[in-house]
Amino acid sequence: MKIIGRGTIIVLSVLVLGTAGVCFAIKKEPVKVPPAPTLSTPPPGCDKPATEFPDEFLANVNHANALPEGYVPPDLRPLYKLGFTPEMCLRTVAVPDLSFMIKAAKVDGLTLKVVSGFRSMARQTQILNQVKKIKGDKAYESVAIPGHSEHQLGLAVDISGASLKYSLPTKTFELSPEGKWLEANSYKYGFIESYPKGKESITGYIYEPWHYRYVGIEMAQKIRDSGLTIQEFLSLPSDKESK
Repeated sequence: MKIIGRGTIIVLSVLVLGTAGVCFAIKKEPVKVPPAPTLSTPPPGCDKPATEFPDEFLANVNHANALPEGYVPPDLRPLYKLGFTPEMCLRTVAVPDLSFMIKAAKVDGLTLKVVSGFRSMARQTQILNQVKKIKGDKAYESVAIPGHSEHQLGLAVDISGASLKYSLPTKTFELSPEGKWLEANSYKYGFIESYPKGKESITGYIYEPWHYRYVGIEMAQKIRDSGLTIQEFLSLPSDKESK
């Protein structure tokens, strides 16, 4: 038996005809070819709002100000095409500039990775409860109450890097090459550090050099130039003049 081509087997049937010798008859028989491998199952989609909410792009979310009950952004998009886990989502408006920022860091020899993006209220509740078991009420200094988290906006990201082996970052992130690069360049791509050092009494949260919120390039430049936190800047009378 000899296989020729794809999907056909040549069968040599041997017929013994007494002393006349051997006669070969060729018979073609189709063979079932295994189906071509299919792509892996598409990653699960992002959360979708159950009702229509106002645009919260520049919502001043903090300890005192909450998002509407059950808020889910209208245009969440999975980030798996950027190489992140399938469940990682962010608002569509922020994805292009996030991609540009990651590529710019790569040009400078650094690899950035988003380790946390959009969080639902349910997920935020899980995280808060986990941290409370360890830190008690101190947990509120590093984890927002559900409904008060910038992550629920779908615009905030926690970023790690290759020098940390992409682990969850800590305060030492500011000393890493990735942390220093973000501090110097993130605003160029519309991202601002939400909880800077020395502003803990204003933000109500510990210093988080890994947490950045997308506000758009023009707004990011204004906030950086002002020297204010996002929370302070969005409290100004002209806070929503631009996106």
